Amino acid sequence: EAYDLLWQVRQAQGDLDGAIQILQRKLELRRHDGFSYYNLGVLYQNRGLLNEAKEMFDNALRWKPDDARIHAALGDLFERQGQLDEAAGCYHRASVIESRNPGYLAKLGNLLAKQGQLTEALTHIDRASLLDPANDSIRSVRWQILLRLGKLREGFAEAEARFQIKELRSVYEIYAGIPRWHGEQFRGRLLIHPDALPED
Repeated sequence: EAYDLLWQVRQAQGDLDGAIQILQRKLELRRHDGFSYYNLGVLYQNRGLLNEAKEMFDNALRWKPDDARIHAALGDLFERQGQLDEAAGCYHRASVIESRNPGYLAKLGNLLAKQGQLTEALTHIDRASLLDPANDSIRSVRWQILLRLGKLREGFAEAEARFQIKELRSVYEIYAGIPRWHGEQFRGRLLIHPDALPED
């Protein structure tokens, strides 16, 4: 228990190397502690030590095979390395284990959208949205998928929410004082401006 408290204090202080050393020492004393392997893997991943992180996640799954957090963390690692099929498999397992966790469903849907599997991606995003309807990042992914699928009426209607999404306000504030065209007849000039989405 003391080791658990100490590594978290070191992490909070920004001393990742110190936190890693403490968890390594704990695992010398308790080699079957799957959650400590998971925590050590996260620390390695935060330090950019991806091979070491994968080894720890694999060790964690040996002792905690039904822990969705570990599968999702391994998925994050695979996605970071560009191994998208492997990442999708991990996110899928996490979403099966915790079927009512919108975060895992959103990760899977977002990744499938990146792979061009838009219909399947929308299925997972819709489920995530039902579980967490106020989640702005899920809503943002959803309308982009709808537009890419050619479901323009629904996609553009949902895209209106982007002007209220907190994380996107800095992107869209340039439009705040500009009159918007809603398809009505007009005289003069109409400026059509490309949508400015934040980088993924």
